[in-house]
Amino acid sequence: MSLVVTRWRKSGQERLYVNEDGTEGSVGFYDCKAGRLRLEKEHEGRTYEVMEALRPFLGSSVPKSLRDLMPAPALAEGSDLARNRAGDAVAARAAELRPAGFQGIAARLLGLRTDASSWEAGAKGERIVDRRLGKLRRDGWSVLSSIVKRGGADIDHLVIGPPGVFTINTKHHRDARIWVGENMVRVNDTRQPNYLRNSRHEAASAAKVLTEAVGLNVIVTPVLAFVGAASINARESRGDVMITAGEEIEQALRDRFAVYSIQERELIFSVARRAEFWLA
Repeated sequence: MSLVVTRWRKSGQERLYVNEDGTEGSVGFYDCKAGRLRLEKEHEGRTYEVMEALRPFLGSSVPKSLRDLMPAPALAEGSDLARNRAGDAVAARAAELRPAGFQGIAARLLGLRTDASSWEAGAKGERIVDRRLGKLRRDGWSVLSSIVKRGGADIDHLVIGPPGVFTINTKHHRDARIWVGENMVRVNDTRQPNYLRNSRHEAASAAKVLTEAVGLNVIVTPVLAFVGAASINARESRGDVMITAGEEIEQALRDRFAVYSIQERELIFSVARRAEFWLA
C-alpha cells in the first residue's frame, strides 16, 4: 500500500505526517523543527520506505542523521561509480604503456621518461586532488572519480555540492609556470591548446548526460586544477573555466554560492553514480 504525506502546521510547530493511502492510521511523522523522525512501534521496520515518501518534502535543513537513512539506489554489480578510486583509469593506461622486463627496470633505475611517465604523473595528480576533495566529502558533498565515458575518455572527478556540479580536469606540472588565456594554456614555454577546449567539452557533455537522465536543467562548470605548479596566472582567461591550484581546490569550490538543495543534489548523484548513463 502506498504512503501519503500531509503537512501540518500549528503554533510554530511543523510536522510531516505519513499515512497509508486510504487509511487514517498514522505510520509516523517527521518533526521539521526538531529534525527527528518518529514511527509508530508497529511500523519501525519501514524507515527506508517512509524516508522515500518524505524525500520530495525535505529541504536543505534535513540533518545528516536523517540523510543517512535515505534509501540507496539499487545498482547492478560493477555499475556503481562511487566505488571507483581516483586515478584508476589513468593508472591502467600507464600500466599498458609501461616497458616490461629489463627495459622497465632500467627506465626506473635511470629515471628515464617513457610513454607511461606522463600517465603515471597524471594518476598521482588526480590522487592529490582527491585527498583535498575528501574534505568536501566529509561535509556531505558527493565526489565521483575516474568516470569512463563511451569512446574511452574519462572524467577525472565529478563533484556535486551546494554550489552546483563540477567536472575537474587535473593537470600535474611540477614547479611549472602556468599562464591561462581565453583559449590557450602555456606550461612554461609550451603551448597546450587542448586543455581549455577539452575541459569545456567535458563539462558540456556531462551536463547533457545528467540533464537528460535527471529531468532537471543541470549546469556543469568545468574546472582545470593544476597540481604542483610554481605559479598560476589566469588573469586573461575567459572565466567560463574555473582555474585553480589542485592543492586549494576544496576552498575554491566552497567559495561559490549555493544553488542546489539536498534533494536536487541527491537526485543528481543517484544518476551520476550509474556507469550505464556515461556509456550509453
